[in-house]
Amino acid sequence: GDSPDVRTAKKLVLDLLDELSSSKSGAAARERRGEDGSVEESLAVPVGRIGHLIGKGGKNIQDLEKLTGARLRVLPAANDEEDEQRLLVSGTPKAVDLAKKHLRKYIPTLPDEVTASGVPERRKTETAAEPPAEPSPGESLRGRRAQAAEVLEAAGRARNSLKEVARSRSSSTSSRTRVKRLRERKKGISLEEYQVMLRKQKELDAAAAKAEEMAESARAFARRVAEEDRQREEVEDSFDWVEESGPSALGRLCVTSCGAGRVSRVVVTPSNRRYISFELLAGGVLQVPEDAALPWLRAVEGSLGSRVSAPAEWTEGSSRPPSGAVWVVSELLPQGRRLAFRLVTPAELFPRFVEAGRLPAWPRLESVVYLVELSTTPETVGHIMPYRHDYRKSEKSYAKGDLLLLEGSRPGLQDVGIVRKVLYGAKGEKAAMIAAQKDPLNLSGTPRLALQRCGAAEKIKREQITALERMVLPLLASRLPTGATALGVGASLDGTFLRFFVRLPPSTEAKGADQESPAAQGAAAAAAAVGALLGCLSEVFASFGAEPLPQPKEVTTKEVQEKRKKARDKVLKAARKKAKEKKASSKSSSSSSSSSDEFLLAMAKRGDKALARVAQAEERAEKVHHKEEAAELRNLV
Repeated sequence: GDSPDVRTAKKLVLDLLDELSSSKSGAAARERRGEDGSVEESLAVPVGRIGHLIGKGGKNIQDLEKLTGARLRVLPAANDEEDEQRLLVSGTPKAVDLAKKHLRKYIPTLPDEVTASGVPERRKTETAAEPPAEPSPGESLRGRRAQAAEVLEAAGRARNSLKEVARSRSSSTSSRTRVKRLRERKKGISLEEYQVMLRKQKELDAAAAKAEEMAESARAFARRVAEEDRQREEVEDSFDWVEESGPSALGRLCVTSCGAGRVSRVVVTPSNRRYISFELLAGGVLQVPEDAALPWLRAVEGSLGSRVSAPAEWTEGSSRPPSGAVWVVSELLPQGRRLAFRLVTPAELFPRFVEAGRLPAWPRLESVVYLVELSTTPETVGHIMPYRHDYRKSEKSYAKGDLLLLEGSRPGLQDVGIVRKVLYGAKGEKAAMIAAQKDPLNLSGTPRLALQRCGAAEKIKREQITALERMVLPLLASRLPTGATALGVGASLDGTFLRFFVRLPPSTEAKGADQESPAAQGAAAAAAAVGALLGCLSEVFASFGAEPLPQPKEVTTKEVQEKRKKARDKVLKAARKKAKEKKASSKSSSSSSSSSDEFLLAMAKRGDKALARVAQAEERAEKVHHKEEAAELRNLV
């Protein structure tokens, strides 16, 4: 070819030879001498040290070139996986040795004894004086032929790396070069892969558009719901709702349709509709009408104090309990965001905790319901209410005629009453449920509990409350409207809650369920006035009728004595008649018959004495009773 092309090709081939030889020798340096006596060496530099060697903007490598007079070039790596890059140092032997000396602080792995000529300094000084032997023409020709053979062997590889060798003239690999390499690699992606990638990108774009559309619809729905809530709140705020302050289910736990919660508020609308608010254990507040909340409360209140047995299919994690074991539902406790019933039994040492939703699987044993007549003044009022037996207080049921301590109309109150009838099983539950649903103060819709038998302390308190009821009855009668009659008064055991029993004329009965007659309103106002005067809560039970309830007939002491005398005479007459008949029928009897007659006469005399003592005791009791009534009347006046 032309002379310039030949020189360029020669230089490229020599550079390729240097690169190939340096890659074979690893970290060792290789020397190549030029025609003007200059030398060139290739050094291995770790990739992590290249940036430190070049410096910011090539400052370090430029300073080394000025200081040593040698030329420094950094060759690019053949591929990205290599750990080293080549550094070409060219110039005079002295400049190359000086450059290598300064390069040791950048290349810690550089050998100490290797110089630019590839010979140690000691041997170099010894042979410096001797002139180099001039090779013979034959040796020069053989060397050229060997070199040409090496060139021919590397020709195939040189074609593929000419571009990389041309790039080696730059001092470092720039960011533009890396970008070009990446672009070349991207061009190697096949058309199929590109189409697959394009299809996936379209699917992702469609999914993103759909998600954005759903998000926009959700935001529109949230705005619409918020606007409806705002309008509903404005409408509800216009109502004159009153928070119920009387007996309610505040604080009671139950399982709602949105999770476990407790009653936090009870409000009443002007149309006398109740709404109950529940504070959910998981967070938030739920407000529902009373009709929707009653089944939730009934499910819990109806279970407390009852007895259950183990389910037929045991699914609990613990071991199966002994056969015949009976548990008592003790209480309902919150456990995190759920509710669990606490079950106790004498057959086990530790209680069991069953989730509220799984308790219906435990069969409930036969329940006991009492029809109890609450204590009132006078006792002829006959106010009867149903009560459930509480197995937490007593394992055995109570009998007819027992005086019981009962659960009051509101939490913390207690009443006293006498058991008039005992009902068992489904019959008692049905009667109790009907009566409990008619009770306006019983929000749970289940009968209240009979706690225990009254002791001496409860009986003394009841006697004191009786005096309070006698005092309140004329106060109520004086404030009732015309035509209304005060029938009686009943009070709780602590005297803070009063029940007034009133009879209204039949003409004042309300026509509709939501309407109240003026007489009923007047009776309610009178009861409220008496309760406010005494500092007590009150409720009114009204009945409509033409005739008042029959009042007890007063019996004087003289009438009682006459009745007792007639009964005594009747007993004596029957005894004497029997004795005469016995004597007439057996005149010839033995002495045993006469002794039997004497025995009958003695028994008759003894009966006379006993009746006399009973009459004296009753007279004394009546005198004491009259004195107490007189004292109460003086106190009232």
